[in-house]
Amino acid sequence: MTEKGVTAKTYALALVLGVCILLLIACKRPELFGWPKSALLTRVPIPQSLRIKATDTFLSKLTPQDVPTLKQMLKSNVPYVRMRAVAGLIQFPSDEVVDIAIEMANDSDESVRQRAFALLGRSRNQRAVPILIRALQDESVDSFEIVTQGLVALKSKDAAPALLDILNNDKDPHKFTFAQIYAGNALAAITDQKYKFTAGRMFCGNPPMEGAHMVAEGKKLGGERGQALAARGQEILTDWDASVNKVNAEARVKNVHERERFLKWWTANGKRFSTPNHSVERPAAQ
Repeated sequence: MTEKGVTAKTYALALVLGVCILLLIACKRPELFGWPKSALLTRVPIPQSLRIKATDTFLSKLTPQDVPTLKQMLKSNVPYVRMRAVAGLIQFPSDEVVDIAIEMANDSDESVRQRAFALLGRSRNQRAVPILIRALQDESVDSFEIVTQGLVALKSKDAAPALLDILNNDKDPHKFTFAQIYAGNALAAITDQKYKFTAGRMFCGNPPMEGAHMVAEGKKLGGERGQALAARGQEILTDWDASVNKVNAEARVKNVHERERFLKWWTANGKRFSTPNHSVERPAAQ
């Protein structure tokens, strides 16, 4: 390679490094370049990874004066930026912020919706209730958990009939979904009843065995030591499966009993939680 070629590559490398350094500085001190924070976080064309870094840096120390910037960030086409903006607004509850959360509860990105649901739940504003009740239809289990927690935080008795519909709509009385478990526990908390629905949980061996992981991942083990480890790993996996099935079965039986008790109580007391759009006359579980 000629000396001229080496020099050109050196200049190109220096230019790239210089641009990277400038971008890193811009992420931390955009005002040095005459950019408002909101422009850097939403409009200035920079790589998405740097925009995310700039977002995290900005959100590390928020003040009430940053609310306008957070509102601008909600317009970003990067879901992570919108999600973090909503999360930032949680620190500054107000009627305007509740309005923003209501709007963002319809965002196309699940993580953004979840932060909006969380904000509404913490808002202590009853305008959040109908939005959270409607959000019970969200397909994400994680979103559903956040929504039910919000309804409990708001002590929303208006949500009781909708939660009961979810608890009572399973065709198989011996199988509970996570949505039913969250709905049931929220319903118990809202109506001040001591019912507890439980989720089946995975049983974790202690200590976890290398062989079990290898067998589970389909890896082949050679030699006598490897074969012995694989055999022990298979035993652990078998025990693990048996434990999971046992715990899940116990949880299902317990939940059936809890639902029967709750429906009997609701039949006698549910009219206290009636709303015009829900029927509260529920038969006791058979």
